[in-house]
Amino acid sequence: FAHSLPPFSSKLYVTMGKRASGPAGAAWKRQRGSGHKAKAGTIAAALLDSNLACSVDTAAREMLAAGAATALCTVVEDRHPMQESVSGYIKEAIDEMMKRLVEASEVAKTALTTAEAELEVQKAQVQVAEDELVEAKGAVDAKSTSLDHAKQELTDVTAASAATELEEMQIAGERDHFEKDQAKYKGIEDNMLKAFVEKGAASASTEKEAKKTVDKLVKELGKLGAEPALMAAAPAVLLKTPEERQGFDSHVLESMQGCLTAKLEGIAKSMEENAQKAAVLAPDVAAKKEAVEKATASRDEAQKEFDTAENNVEEKQVNVATAKSTVEATDTALEAKRAAITSTLQEVEAFREVVEACDFLAARSSAPAQEEAQEPAAEVPAAGA
Repeated sequence: FAHSLPPFSSKLYVTMGKRASGPAGAAWKRQRGSGHKAKAGTIAAALLDSNLACSVDTAAREMLAAGAATALCTVVEDRHPMQESVSGYIKEAIDEMMKRLVEASEVAKTALTTAEAELEVQKAQVQVAEDELVEAKGAVDAKSTSLDHAKQELTDVTAASAATELEEMQIAGERDHFEKDQAKYKGIEDNMLKAFVEKGAASASTEKEAKKTVDKLVKELGKLGAEPALMAAAPAVLLKTPEERQGFDSHVLESMQGCLTAKLEGIAKSMEENAQKAAVLAPDVAAKKEAVEKATASRDEAQKEFDTAENNVEEKQVNVATAKSTVEATDTALEAKRAAITSTLQEVEAFREVVEACDFLAARSSAPAQEEAQEPAAEVPAAGA
């Protein structure tokens, strides 16, 4: 029988196949009693429990369980050597089961300690993530303020530039007006006055057309402030041929030319002043345009930084949610680990009774207890007493 069991020094198969139900309903937990046979039955049930890890294979465990009652219920003095061997193998198997239960509890404790340490790290990471989120929100506030300032700056310089551009447009409008007046009066001088001075009424295609043109010329001179006497004498003088004119006629023509020349000189002076104003304003216009370009670029950069800060807040919010979710998952896992440790420790304590029963039966002797053997014999009364 002893040779049928594998030697414990060799590498053996670990655990039996799943045949029994979970540990909570294990037979060895239910089969409790104070008698020798009850204790042996509990030990046999433990040997058959596939949930108790052991290096002894299934067939050998079944063999040990079958011989447990015979081997263990016999006192040491009456045991056959084979029964002693079986008893020894049973004790080794039970001790190994206990050892593995204790190791499992230690592994569970270590795993719990590790998980608790991880939880503390994860809680710290939550705090870091929340601090980073607060910092990111602060950055958004700062970037928002910067963006508002950049927008206001752009509004201000745009308004200033618009005012300068409006002034530039007004100057350009004045210049256009002066150029039109200059062209107008230059045309009157060249196409009307000079033509009549050189040819008289012959400068027009018909006499009627000549009178019409002269009337128009006189009217324009009137707008220029020509004296009434000049305006009255002018038509007759203009319609004369150069040969028909006399000394006073020349004075009339010179006065008319003087009116136009004064007007053209006034226009030229105004144009020069206009050009000076444009030249003075040009650098300011350019500077304000450049300021608008810079303010626009600053606004765009501020908007970009603000958008980046907002995106960073969203990322930090995700980080916080992820960190909290990790803590919650670890908390849940810790509860499971604590429950597992409690169950394992309960298993150890329950199995300790099996170990104690096995130790007791394996060493049970028919000899009286040591205290009983050393008890002094009762004194025999002396004869005649």
